[in-house]
Amino acid sequence: EFGDNSTAFGQVTTHSYQTPGSYQIRLTLSSGSASTYSEAEIEIKPSLELVQSFELAVESPSGLCFGLDRHSLWTVSDKPNGLIKQLDFRGNTLRTLSYYGDDLEGITFDVRDSTLWVVDESLASLIHLDTNGVVLRAQWISGVSDGSGLEGIALDPVRNRIFLVKEKDYSALLILNDSLDTQNYQRIHFADDYAGLYYSIAHDQLWMLSDEESSIYLADTLGQVQATFGFQMVQPEGFVFDEVDSIFYIIDDTAEQMRTYRFWD
Repeated sequence: EFGDNSTAFGQVTTHSYQTPGSYQIRLTLSSGSASTYSEAEIEIKPSLELVQSFELAVESPSGLCFGLDRHSLWTVSDKPNGLIKQLDFRGNTLRTLSYYGDDLEGITFDVRDSTLWVVDESLASLIHLDTNGVVLRAQWISGVSDGSGLEGIALDPVRNRIFLVKEKDYSALLILNDSLDTQNYQRIHFADDYAGLYYSIAHDQLWMLSDEESSIYLADTLGQVQATFGFQMVQPEGFVFDEVDSIFYIIDDTAEQMRTYRFWD
């Protein structure tokens, strides 16, 4: 008995915990009518450890992405009339765009032409802007307006694909082509909700963030999970992954902070 309502039988068993914490485990040995048991408490640490924390001058920050040449970050506010802001890597505001969103949840930078793409959950729309905040194009996305809607966005500039994630009730991963036509609509079930996306060009993989489970999942581009990494945060809403230094930048909507995490040694 693993202490999280999971059990296993046999001389050798394995178990993965979904969340960090203390667990009371029990091993029972039986032979015929006789049995004995032993108990122990174990501590399960998160897969990621906190490195630094920075305050943000952003009300309810949501999405996060790298800027041009990864020299800065961009984030959005999911409040009504929410803003788009460019940040340095300590969370200081560099620029604030003139665009106001209804319920901005995700953002990604397009290295092909140095523009921005944002998702607005309340409008069920994908919006293309220049870095002055001028709208270049807006596209309503079908199949995401029921229940909780669009939450994250990531761009593949090599294969000209845009990835979108629908939060929950029900959850889905969408792939759009360069014309913004939906090429794939895949329901996903491995987490209770989905709050953000990051695409790895080098490995053609997606990193996906769950707010409710405080976990980041590594998956293929069809949403098949390959690994899970837990961490401790109140309400993570957006993130990026520095693949060179193996550092996650994650923003907290409630605490209005940006934190950096790394893998445990």
